[in-house]
Amino acid sequence: MPQPIGRAGSAALARLLLVLSGVGPRIEPPEGLRLEGLLGRGAHGTVFAARCPRRGPLALKLGRPGDPLAPFLAEARCMGAVSHPRVPRVVDVSRTGRGTPYLMMQRAPGRSLRPLLPRLSRRRATALVDDLLGVLTEVHASGIVHCDVKASNLRVAEGEVWLLDFGIARRGARRWTRQERARGTPAYMAPEQLEGRRVDARTDLYAVGVLLYRAWFGVLPFPREGFGLLRRKRRALYVPPSIRDPRFEPADDLFRRLLAGSARARLASARKARAALATIRRRLPRTILACAPDGEPSATRRTRHTLETHPA
Repeated sequence: MPQPIGRAGSAALARLLLVLSGVGPRIEPPEGLRLEGLLGRGAHGTVFAARCPRRGPLALKLGRPGDPLAPFLAEARCMGAVSHPRVPRVVDVSRTGRGTPYLMMQRAPGRSLRPLLPRLSRRRATALVDDLLGVLTEVHASGIVHCDVKASNLRVAEGEVWLLDFGIARRGARRWTRQERARGTPAYMAPEQLEGRRVDARTDLYAVGVLLYRAWFGVLPFPREGFGLLRRKRRALYVPPSIRDPRFEPADDLFRRLLAGSARARLASARKARAALATIRRRLPRTILACAPDGEPSATRRTRHTLETHPA
């Protein structure tokens, strides 16, 4: 039977996690926190699972000694502006005793959508995208544009989506710097974001379109890398759903209004996108929604699905 980790073991684990994450062995978490694992890397820091005796499970984003605190403060302000229950609550933002900036927040339950997405039935994935649009409706109503909507920034718990990592989120219409643009994910970025122009809610809806396309067909609508990515995105040079499978013809218009090269040609809000998606779900044949992107019926995956989506 495994033995519980004592205080010395916990400190050793914390140092090991910091080394493995590339943050560095000399950095210590804020006093009173115990690191439990590595969750991922954000736009300007490494995110750890942490625990506080008084507050319970938390997520801790750590920078490096001497890093500016401003990006952590900006992320905290964006998250704090949103009152949706599935946007993590900010607990604290400051520096450690050694000068390392950090952002402490509520730890989202569940699992990352990224490894789950290829194995989900289209019906299940579409339901999660619908839920995501509900979260984004509240985010946008708060004046925030997330700017990095993708599967690895989403967690799924009990059939609901949590939206994470507001590291490059925008409040207002400020233009992008070259350094800020480099922090995004090109495959999911709308043309205006790639070009450093002003972004709004329609920029996030573009990323939702990329996510839904990948969930349905198992591929990105535009190559992840390669010469001419911006040109292809400006001209919306992707394969329409009906070309991949004629049964998806009712969805062509939805993707045309999500993946348009011009923001003016896209759906105007997450609320309208959600309504359009609901219409398409009713029009598509049930048989293709019951399958995963590789065509395997979801019924053969039911047990595995339950374990993955609702872990003990």
